Amino acid sequence: MSSMLIGWGAATAQQRLPDVGAAQAVPAQFTLPEPQQQSSTPTPAGARRVRIQRRSSAGVQAQWFPAPDRNEWVAAISGGVNLIVEGLPDLGTIDVSTDRLVIWTAGVQSPDLLGEALQSNDTPLEIYM
Repeated sequence: MSSMLIGWGAATAQQRLPDVGAAQAVPAQFTLPEPQQQSSTPTPAGARRVRIQRRSSAGVQAQWFPAPDRNEWVAAISGGVNLIVEGLPDLGTIDVSTDRLVIWTAGVQSPDLLGEALQSNDTPLEIYM
């Protein structure tokens, strides 16, 4: 057994630590994220596809806040998400994982975050984490 001295103020105590030489280390267990589904159709030039997927088995909570007088939408998303934006000029695809996400974009209709609909690259899109 090894010894360790712990001191505070004028008092000192001695604590015996267990011998860890014979102990076996147990590797941490973790689960790999589910494989992400790739878009079945390529994103055409001048358009982008925005997809939000859950990052784990926990559900994703998303709430849209429309501003119809300005044709804008803001989404507050939490619960651990994976954001994939395909078809970005000069970048191609970005893939971001985060606990919380705020998306701001323009448009008359509620944006499609499942990736089924395309959005023009000219449409404003801002992402905050």
